[in-house]
Amino acid sequence: MTLEEKVKELYNELKPKCQAEGLNLNWEIHKALRRFRKEHPDLDDQWAREAEGL
Repeated sequence: MTLEEKVKELYNELKPKCQAEGLNLNWEIHKALRRFRKEHPDLDDQWAREAEGL
């Protein structure tokens, strides 16, 4: 899974919740990505390399 794919997945997952509860969608995605990266350090390295190319 690429970083872009994960962000899209989180966006689609969190958008309804954030709209219903009045939460900041970008902040909630940020927090979810941080949790995911801590749980999957192997992807963290891959994503760091991808981010350098953006």
